[in-house]
Amino acid sequence: MKEIGILTVAWCMSLLGLAQLPDGSIAPDFTATDIEGVEYNLYDLLDEGKQVILQFSATWCGPCWSYTVGGALEEVYEIYGPDGTDEVRIFFLEADDSTTSNDLYGTGTATQGDWTSVVNFPIIDDAGDIFNAYQCTYYPTIFTVCPNRMLTESGQISASDHATIFQTNECATASLVNDPALLSYTGPVTACLGDPIAMSVDLMNLGLANLQSCTIAVWDGSTELLSFDWSGDLATYGVINVDLGMLTFEDETNFTIEITSGDDNASNNSCSGSVEFGTIGTSLIHVEIMVDNWPQEIGWAITDAAGLVVEQVNAGEIVGYEGEIFEWWVSAADEGCFTFEISDAYGDGINGSIWGSVDGYCTVTSWYPGGTTLASTLFAYDGSYGFDFEYTSIQVLNGAIPGCTDAQACNYDPAVEEDNGSCEYESCAGCMDAMACNYNGQATISDSTQCTYPGCQDPNASNFDASAGCPDECVYLTYDCASLGDDGWLEEVEGMYPAYQEAMHGIAWSGEWVLNMSASVIEPASGVVYPVHHFEWATVAGIPDWVFDSTFEVMDLGPNEQACLTASGTPDTPGSYEVTVSGELFIAIFGQPFSIGVETYSAWIEVLENPNPIAGCTYPLAANFVSYANLDDGGCLFPGCTNAEAGNYSPLANVDDGSCGEACNENTDSACSTDSNGDGQVNVSDLLMLLGEFGATCE
Repeated sequence: MKEIGILTVAWCMSLLGLAQLPDGSIAPDFTATDIEGVEYNLYDLLDEGKQVILQFSATWCGPCWSYTVGGALEEVYEIYGPDGTDEVRIFFLEADDSTTSNDLYGTGTATQGDWTSVVNFPIIDDAGDIFNAYQCTYYPTIFTVCPNRMLTESGQISASDHATIFQTNECATASLVNDPALLSYTGPVTACLGDPIAMSVDLMNLGLANLQSCTIAVWDGSTELLSFDWSGDLATYGVINVDLGMLTFEDETNFTIEITSGDDNASNNSCSGSVEFGTIGTSLIHVEIMVDNWPQEIGWAITDAAGLVVEQVNAGEIVGYEGEIFEWWVSAADEGCFTFEISDAYGDGINGSIWGSVDGYCTVTSWYPGGTTLASTLFAYDGSYGFDFEYTSIQVLNGAIPGCTDAQACNYDPAVEEDNGSCEYESCAGCMDAMACNYNGQATISDSTQCTYPGCQDPNASNFDASAGCPDECVYLTYDCASLGDDGWLEEVEGMYPAYQEAMHGIAWSGEWVLNMSASVIEPASGVVYPVHHFEWATVAGIPDWVFDSTFEVMDLGPNEQACLTASGTPDTPGSYEVTVSGELFIAIFGQPFSIGVETYSAWIEVLENPNPIAGCTYPLAANFVSYANLDDGGCLFPGCTNAEAGNYSPLANVDDGSCGEACNENTDSACSTDSNGDGQVNVSDLLMLLGEFGATCE
């Protein structure tokens, strides 16, 4: 389900989340072949000075189809493509590899139409790897890539707006001979006070000639802190990471890095960075992690200044259930600089709520000897965002115990010997409203944001209040046909209600379902919430065979509308039955309907085993056969002629139905119609002959 990544925790952190590459990133190179068999390489096109637009789509994606048939990119391609000014190349990349070529040509089951008929620029199929390389998470995602390899997410904009992006100076083809540029600071952003920091920066050559040398300096305001002479051989649009040397800062510092040697363009010669110092703590460190549903993805480590591991937990070693809390106590040296690093193998951190789980957390604190008094919080992560890795520096100092010496502060500690500026006045604040559920008579500072008030806490109630702090009266919605139009349905999502009903084998049952359509839905491809335009209810399936009476009206449902289904019968066997309603769901975009495909809503009937025997006639051909009986009562009725002398005598009949005719006389009758063997008697022998001929065609 998840792919592999790494994550480290820091106070000043660069988070790799679950979104596409940010603007200004270097576009990953790729080579791909279009459906006509023509091969393309991205960087080759960029080196020719072309701007490239990438449209990542899926054949089933409604918004992708709407934007494509709108013609904005077709207009760009016509004006600026190979048959126009020849500045731009555009590629349509079908990035859902589960779709087929039939879907691309509009004949499959997961398609909006014939894409080849509406896209005139190159189409690349099975582009899932490229989609992943650009860290895309939704369709359509549209990038503009400049010749310098930098990308911008241009999105679903007009042709003129696309032109504005690729015609800017920043997206122009290299035109100056000597034009080095700085992209970003890449060195550490957190460290311990007094420790040297390895400064580094990404350098790009935007000049026409290979870059042979330049001088790069680090500045604190107007003070030059470091200067480095770089030399090499960097081709046009090439990027290299340059190690500038070591710097030691005396305080948290914002700095700039600049190219100080001469070139033809000074506007791109500077970038900025900053360094924050690690939190001061003690040598007794407590790590506490509450996990989401994937604890096996989490790992962490504490290392010293030399990179040696003090304590480590690898991914895969934490085994537990969502919401479970794990904790570790670590003893570090009495003095030194340490790094705490937390990693997540998938890259989403402990942000489980995005997958329907819970958000976990991680806190790292330092304690005084004995572990009874908190010294400082070193790191705190609340699970509200994703990451691959995060890190923070921890500075352990020997000597006087640091902390808060203000007796009026919430974190005052009489054991502290030296005030370190950590006093805080919020943790002893609380709700001082006597009407609130969580009124705190011990609070000394009023904090109304903490107050919670009574409300309905039952999620099954129509007036459920997720923010309620204590229970209040609940209002319940009945899931039956009498409730159609009730306001309680406004709180329910689309689907069939109730989702589950029970019946018992052999006992008469009747039930009702309400098909509810909500005011808005989540469009599955993008995850964006859209208003509902309407739902075209088309079919009902799965109604059990033993249901002898069912009523429903197939119709179109608008937002916040309901429809009724009823059914009744006597279950003839235990088991589960899934009743489904299917139809096409349309969202509203600017008031116009756009299909997001067929949606199916389910409800279940569970037929329970009857603990008692069900007596009745179990022979299917009998007149009084009971389909749900499981114990034959010997009372099966077989109507027919019971007179053995009659011509239509039936030896199986046990109930005379008054149909008997005259008896056969072998001396006077040439043949009875039922005397198959001509012996003048209608008996079992005739029946066996009849059964032997059963199914034959008479001339």
